[in-house]
Amino acid sequence: MNKSVISTKFQSVSLFLEARQLHQAESKLRGQIKQVRGAVKEQRKAFEKQLAHHAFYDSVTDLPNRALFRDRVNHALATAKRTRQSVAAMFMDLDEFKVVNDSYGHATGDALLKAVAKRLISCVRGGDTVARLGGDEFAVLLEEVTDVAPVEVGERIMRALEAPFRIDGREIHIRASVGIAFANGKEGEAATAIQKSLKAATIL
Repeated sequence: MNKSVISTKFQSVSLFLEARQLHQAESKLRGQIKQVRGAVKEQRKAFEKQLAHHAFYDSVTDLPNRALFRDRVNHALATAKRTRQSVAAMFMDLDEFKVVNDSYGHATGDALLKAVAKRLISCVRGGDTVARLGGDEFAVLLEEVTDVAPVEVGERIMRALEAPFRIDGREIHIRASVGIAFANGKEGEAATAIQKSLKAATIL
């Protein structure tokens, strides 16, 4: 066989193999790019979800924050007006919290806030809202309640907070000041006035 023919065939095979390898490399690169894009997209989604969570939930207790509580109050008031149901909101301050923070440090203070949040949640129904408004301020939103229910819940909360907290090997006692705003959807203009007070209490 003519050497030139053999050489041409060899070159053709070599070019074919090189083209095949190049195609395989390109396919692999496309797959890697697709994987990277997918990972970046998932990371972006996770980051956006995290940002949205931080916008509406307290970073220490993971309770709804002031913004989310305000939104739920607005929704509850609108529903109460339509269904003529009653709504109540409770606002509380931890009276000795600053002393705890100053005496034992912010880590202990944060642990105490988390413990208080758990006790507050245990005092209400699953559909009620417990929020941290900031600092030592908490709030509870009760929907579709009877006239006496807010008082009963308030008493339950006071009893729950009276028990000492065990934080970092220390026994910590605190007290809370609790205020209740009540809106009865059946009371016409009087209910509207109470609803305005309830809105004002959430600093709208």
